[in-house]
Amino acid sequence: MSTLLRLRLPVVIVVTLVLQRTVLDGIRIDGSHPDALLVIPIVVALMGGAERGAVVGFFTGLVADAFLPTPFGMSAMIFTLTGYSVGAIRESIEPAMWWAAPVAAAAASALAVIAMAVLGTLLGQPEMLHESLAATAVVVAAFNGLFAPLARPVLAWASVRREREGWASSTQGTAIGALR
Repeated sequence: MSTLLRLRLPVVIVVTLVLQRTVLDGIRIDGSHPDALLVIPIVVALMGGAERGAVVGFFTGLVADAFLPTPFGMSAMIFTLTGYSVGAIRESIEPAMWWAAPVAAAAASALAVIAMAVLGTLLGQPEMLHESLAATAVVVAAFNGLFAPLARPVLAWASVRREREGWASSTQGTAIGALR
């Protein structure tokens, strides 16, 4: 695979990080802001399965951890589990249905926000469990539900692999498989 193909996904992650830090962190709804980085492993998992969702979730979470005041690795753990979980259940939904990505992104995002708060509390940050946690989960879920259909073609482009590299069997019936 060419170097340019290998750089696509990291570039998308960095651009999303810049968008998050410069624009989305300033959007406040009931004290909460959207989390665009979380949608990356969710959409990749919907397109490519549990393993890809987990790997992309881990690296995307590490990027998020570099800019959060939480214990380093916490976002990586939650994003990994989120990507894996979404990928594991993707076979029970029809990925070609227009509503699959937004609903999965919204549900997984809400659960990830709650899991992050619970894990943070277990790791000594009790302030993460707060009275507006439900509002935060709703804001992140709504935004990611709206953002998932927009992210899907970008992440399909960024995640495209060639058949000889062993990804063909796991991409049939997905957006990546449709690009071939």
